[in-house]
Amino acid sequence: MTSPRPLLLDGGTGSALLQADITAADCPGAWPLERAEQLAAVHRAFIEAGADIVLSASFSATTARLASHPHLATRVEELCARSITLVREAIEQTAVDRHGPRVAGNIGAAYGPVAAAEQREAAMEKVYRRSAEALARAGAELLFVETIGCTREALCALRAGQHTDLPVLISMVFSETPTGFRSLSNEDPRDCLLTLEQAGADGFGINCNLNANQAARLALSLLPETSLPLAIQPCAGQPRQQDGRLEYPASGDAFISAQYRVARSGAAIVGGCCGITAADIARLRVALDSDLGAKP
Repeated sequence: MTSPRPLLLDGGTGSALLQADITAADCPGAWPLERAEQLAAVHRAFIEAGADIVLSASFSATTARLASHPHLATRVEELCARSITLVREAIEQTAVDRHGPRVAGNIGAAYGPVAAAEQREAAMEKVYRRSAEALARAGAELLFVETIGCTREALCALRAGQHTDLPVLISMVFSETPTGFRSLSNEDPRDCLLTLEQAGADGFGINCNLNANQAARLALSLLPETSLPLAIQPCAGQPRQQDGRLEYPASGDAFISAQYRVARSGAAIVGGCCGITAADIARLRVALDSDLGAKP
């Protein structure tokens, strides 16, 4: 089954900032307050590139991720609200389509597999629920929870998001191993997908860590297994330090080709993660529109 009109997600917002004048020493959770101008410019670039969905810069806006920054951990609601406002303002300033892109409230992995295994599920769900409800109140149109490494944490995030009225998409991170693709907690991707589908997720995603060709191979294996919308966000290879900045080795050509193939095969949402630039998204927009129909 193929999808004639996939939605185009934005690319690597955090990597775009890190490749500019923001150092890795900055706390990403504070970016919506302390780096608002730079963030807005990144959002505008992805909107101009043709993104249908723009993620808010609230990846780190959970009390768990901000635990080492007590002055920020008490401001989760403010950080979430500001991140949504920055996307909405960028859309108003940039979008020629009166409907504009959809605003996705972004939540990143709050714990990781090792830390999640040591936490009570009720406590994890409470952390995710606070951020999810803050993003919903601020005007997010869907919740996009990403870079989750184990189904236990993914289910906590999903249940938290289901306390809102918004669709909830859970995106997990996988690695390619000698025995196939595995989650960070050594789970089979198909098992992760089916568990979340059964729990009521509105979509399932693959993001980060895998390059475009790896992500495409995994996506093509999962598409026949589910009726859920799949979102595919590969990174641009593993980064390396060059003159104090992060550089990503993968070419834009590989990203365009692989994501086009995935879209043709039925992925509902395609976009990019770390190292995928606005120029890459613009080229993918052209490729999709040339064959799969005009921008929805």
